[in-house]
Amino acid sequence: MKKNEAIIYIGTDKFHLPVNDNKELQLQIESKLSKKISNRGIFHMLKGVDRIEENDFIRPVKNKTNIFFLNLMLLIAQNRDIEIPENDYDNDVIISWLEEATQLDLKGKNLELIENKVYSLIIKNEGFIENKPEILENQESKVESNFFSLDWIKSKNKEI
Repeated sequence: MKKNEAIIYIGTDKFHLPVNDNKELQLQIESKLSKKISNRGIFHMLKGVDRIEENDFIRPVKNKTNIFFLNLMLLIAQNRDIEIPENDYDNDVIISWLEEATQLDLKGKNLELIENKVYSLIIKNEGFIENKPEILENQESKVESNFFSLDWIKSKNKEI
């Protein structure tokens, strides 16, 4: 397993991260836990990440590590092909890491806004891995197709 992937446990339920879309991840969690998540931002207070298997470099802080923030961190690490340093990761540490890796202003923002900024950066800039600002139209649609989700289906259905 690569350092930018992880097997995450919430209680006894196992999740393989990263997942390309936090809404997709939410559906997986709701399905496994048989519980609706109304606010992903406070979900960690109810069910925080308990442990991470086979990845000693990421140590979650019980009830202070949100699986959705962790997913964003792993996505950026995967997209930029960078290793995540060994550390105890609570939400604040993850957000600081994301800020440094993306050069985005994320501190003090809610999870939804952070998600939008990070996904926008990944989708709009295929050259993100090489740190190139150029985007060709066909590159953007190619990258966007990797983020298949229910919202994408709904928006395409409206277009048709």
